[in-house]
This record gives sequence, C-alpha cells and structure tokens, in this order.
Amino acid sequence: MALAGIKVNFALGRLVRPRQIGAQAMSKLPAFLLIIALLGAAALLFRQERQYVAGFVEAPAEIVELRSERVTQGDGRQYSTNVHAVVAYNLNGQLHHFSTQFFGVPKWRKGQTVVALVSPSASDVGRVKRLDDLYPKSAGLAALAVLCAIAFGIGWLARKSGPRPNNSSKPTPLRGAA
Repeated sequence: MALAGIKVNFALGRLVRPRQIGAQAMSKLPAFLLIIALLGAAALLFRQERQYVAGFVEAPAEIVELRSERVTQGDGRQYSTNVHAVVAYNLNGQLHHFSTQFFGVPKWRKGQTVVALVSPSASDVGRVKRLDDLYPKSAGLAALAVLCAIAFGIGWLARKSGPRPNNSSKPTPLRGAA
C-alpha cells in the first residue's frame, strides 16, 4: 500500500509522517479548537437569535432618543456605557417604543427612520432590522473567531519565516573550555 507509514492528521488537514506528529503539531491544536468552539457557539447563538425574531413583523420606525449611562472612574476619566437607542413605531394605530439590543457605539441619529422587527404580542419587544441589533451575540463571537484566526495565522507565518533552531546532533562547544 502506498500510504504505509503515513498517518492522517485531521487537526491540520494534511498528511504527515508519524515522526512529525508531536509538539509542533499539538501546539496548533488548542488554537484550532478555540476557533472551532467560537464558530460553533456563534452558529448556535445565531440559530437562537433567528428563532427569537421569527414571528416578528416589519414596521417603519424612528429613532426618538439615544440613551447611555455616563461612568466616571476614580481618576476622573469619563466614558459612556450601555449605549442604546429608543425606537418608536406605529402598529395597529398605536404608538409603541422599544430599546435596541446592539453593542458598541450606535451609528444612528435622533429622528432617523429605520425598519423595525416587532413582536405582535408584546409591544415593548423589538429589534432594528440591522445585523448588530438582530444578531448581536453571534456577530460578536464570529468576529472574535475571525480575530483569533488572524492572530493564529500571523503567529504561524512569523514562526515559519523566523530563524530556524540549530537541529544538529553535535553538541556546541563551550567557550573558554580548554
């Protein structure tokens, strides 16, 4: 058989000789497992978030207020936290409000028109029809997985192109030894 003496290393997705499977290949395994775990968690959260808005209906809406909490640190520096928009929409002739669910700094302006996905049974539940408001958790985990993959790739390239260790079997002579 032509493949005698060769094992398939599924973590790396390539054929390697048995003596090559060791510390070098195993050092890559945690990074691959982390990326796979993050993508798997993002997929599960995406499914849950998609099911959550499945019965919602579209309604034209308007951003009526931007809210945030101002936090002051001990050294006097200030920053905003819990930034979200209050959205007003009209459904069945009645005016309703809900707060957005996105993370980060909003790109919305007060008075801006948006499309809202709202619950027909609960008037204060809704999402703006935008990726970061519809799927905030899954989008965040997917972005983290991409950043981890980029960092892993940069590290792999740096190790591959960096100086090679001395692999000779001869011991190096000590300086000053006579």
